[in-house]
Order: sequence, then C-alpha cells, then structure tokens
Amino acid sequence: MCRLLGVIANKAVDLGFSFLNADTPFRNLGAKHPHGWGIGWYENGKACVFKEGRSTLQSRYLEGKAQDVRSHVIISHVRSAKTGGPSELNSHPFPFDKYIFAHNGTVNRVQLLALLEDDLRGAL
Repeated sequence: MCRLLGVIANKAVDLGFSFLNADTPFRNLGAKHPHGWGIGWYENGKACVFKEGRSTLQSRYLEGKAQDVRSHVIISHVRSAKTGGPSELNSHPFPFDKYIFAHNGTVNRVQLLALLEDDLRGAL
C-alpha cells in the first residue's frame, strides 16, 4: 500500500521538516515503497507536480524539492506498486486542470473512463 502526506497551512511552507528531519523521515518510506514518489503544490493558483519513477532513497531531487517547493497546500506520495511497474507515469500525484490528485490503491482505468462524460474523457 502506498503512503500519502498532505499539508494545509495558513502560510506557505516547505516539506523539509517531513522529508528530511530524522524524527519524521518521509524519505525513508522509500525503503518499503520503492516504486516512485511525487510532490504536488500550488504556485500562484496553478497546480504543479514533480514526480519520479524511483524510490525516494535513490532520488537526486528529493532534498531540493523538499526545500524549494513552498505552498499553502502540498501533497506527496510514495508508491508501492501492486500493478504497473516503477515509472514517472505511474507515480503520483497527478494534475488535472486546477486540481492535484493522488490515490492509495488500484484504480481500474477502463471502468473509470466509462463513467466520465465525453468532454472529460477526451481531456485525459
């Protein structure tokens, strides 16, 4: 099962305290959840996402993102794959329009797409 970390704050914050602090080592979750990681945030109202198809323990970007990303709303995810291999495409979070999404589990894409209106299905 994957792990999610969400932050909502009254001022822009970074995730250095959760990613890099030895007492709250989000980075170390990459040992049990090695199939990708990502971070999503809002910058001037725009949904921004960075993700990798590798463990947080192997990432060259985690420290920089943990300190450089500053926002009132941040979501981060580490992935333990049940289906689909490690890849940036399979990693979360993911943006859609002005929203940032992540999930913890398996989503049947065919079933989900069948439920969407035509104009939304075409946007994916």
